[in-house]
Amino acid sequence: MQSILLSVLLAWSAVMPTVKLAVEAPAPVPGKKGMTWGVSEPPVRQSGIVLVSCHGQPRIGGASCDAYQGDTACSAALPVLCVADDRWPLPPALKGATNLHRGWAHGRVALSQPVRGDALTSSSQADAQCVAEFGAGWRMAEHHDGGGGWSYYAAGSLGTATRFWVAIDDATGNCWSSTPSYRASID
Repeated sequence: MQSILLSVLLAWSAVMPTVKLAVEAPAPVPGKKGMTWGVSEPPVRQSGIVLVSCHGQPRIGGASCDAYQGDTACSAALPVLCVADDRWPLPPALKGATNLHRGWAHGRVALSQPVRGDALTSSSQADAQCVAEFGAGWRMAEHHDGGGGWSYYAAGSLGTATRFWVAIDDATGNCWSSTPSYRASID
């Protein structure tokens, strides 16, 4: 029985073209976008506290971020919003100013040097960018760091001149969230 099966397979392979499947590392995908945030005008102001937001300034063509498909071409070079989860309590001045969609990040934020979004190939690589610039305990900020998402207060001082890369863990709005490229070739 085995010899018959082997004969059939050998005959089949002689007449069928060779099919090669390869999984390639994700390469820059034309048209791929990543999520960016900006700085918003806070309803409650306190020195040394910033409100970062999907809806922050500058706006993207008058619109907010797109957490689901990204809003900015991954070929753009923007700073990464980095966060240090210092476990700081909510400042007294913000009591009553936070809610599910405007939370408190429990620590500091800072902006990295600009980096192309397509150079951020994974969340761990993006975290390494923050560690390299600010030290241990820093990582790329994530959409839900304030608790619910869309915006949060943090310790820091950021300008409103640029948007910045922010990660999202439960959607594909990251430059690295594309699926691998499966290539089939027939020889």
